[in-house]
Amino acid sequence: MLDEVLTATLLEDQGRVLAFFEVRLSSGERQPLAMIWDGEGFGLDWESFTAYGTADWIEWVETQPTATQTMRVYLSKVPNELSRDDAVEGPWISVEHRDSLQPVIAKVESGSGCRLDFTARQRIPVTAEFEFKKGNHGSRLHLTRMIHEGWSR
Repeated sequence: MLDEVLTATLLEDQGRVLAFFEVRLSSGERQPLAMIWDGEGFGLDWESFTAYGTADWIEWVETQPTATQTMRVYLSKVPNELSRDDAVEGPWISVEHRDSLQPVIAKVESGSGCRLDFTARQRIPVTAEFEFKKGNHGSRLHLTRMIHEGWSR
């Protein structure tokens, strides 16, 4: 249940009117919410409001199986002091899922097709494939394939 609207932004993009909110649910959880004007009223953008993945995010991160999973997540730049790892070359990215309280740092593989521009944005919603790869320093999350920027086409 919705308790409070924390922020609201209205904008027009490619002829569509969009409303973006950050809301607080009764559980205390903060969540982004997007609505799209269809000419008669605003409709909820379900892709931005619901979690999606081919595995449960929390269980997957805790158990770190090696099978590739598709996830709808937010990506953001990693501060330089967090991205340094002498054993594994970057680039590195921060991965946030709506079901988790903390981001996970992931290595972006060179053939993944991930070429995001964070110039005017802090977080970018994407749909991508990830997998945990075991190495000398334990298991690490890797972004293996960018499916597309955004959560739907």
